[in-house]
Amino acid sequence: MITVTVAFLMAWSAAECGPDMVCGHGERGERGPFQISPMVWEGRRCEGDPWDWDDSAACAAGYLRNLAGRQRCPQRREWALAAYNWGIGNVLELQEEMGCDLANLPSHVYRYTRIGRAARGRLVVRSDVKVLPIPL
Repeated sequence: MITVTVAFLMAWSAAECGPDMVCGHGERGERGPFQISPMVWEGRRCEGDPWDWDDSAACAAGYLRNLAGRQRCPQRREWALAAYNWGIGNVLELQEEMGCDLANLPSHVYRYTRIGRAARGRLVVRSDVKVLPIPL
């Protein structure tokens, strides 16, 4: 089990939305402050509006916990973030082939796994997040 704090969620949302904290649609239809794909939102039966920070955070945190539970390696939160960003299949295959060293991840995925470190000692208020729903 991993702990998902509000500070961590805020850092994660900032990583998904970029430095300006403005969220749009991802390349594959991801949406909202955690850039959740429609397949994940519907498959996990997430409730509410994916553009709403609270609804999206609840869905993303639940999905991250699920991904952490599927990891074969220590550092479950970091590996779960890698799976969220790069895909669970890619992560499990990499672990099988190369072991549990996070440094084996592609550089952009490795940087993504460092989100938790950004949340330490940093207070972020929700008003810093701007969500802009953009119709498909």
